[in-house]
Amino acid sequence: GVDISAIGASGAILGLVGVLAVLIPKQKVLLFFVIPMPLWVLGILLVLLVIINPQLGGVTVGHIAHLGGFIAGAIYGAYLVMKYPQKVKMLRQVYN
Repeated sequence: GVDISAIGASGAILGLVGVLAVLIPKQKVLLFFVIPMPLWVLGILLVLLVIINPQLGGVTVGHIAHLGGFIAGAIYGAYLVMKYPQKVKMLRQVYN
């Protein structure tokens, strides 16, 4: 195979999805600007896509970065939930 380097912010974007999926899981988002779903469902779909896409012969650039970004974001979100439960409760009242 050919080794290529890539640079981008998509791992960070998945990190944001991970943290928000933990902090405000019921917040509705639009997939492709059309399909409404809660953030936690979007998170699961994105992780499945990252895992399944290389198996189907899709582009494999950055999948580990995407998965790592989501996992790091979800872990940080869980930390925030434990560290600041009152603030997370207020956040969920506004966005859920």
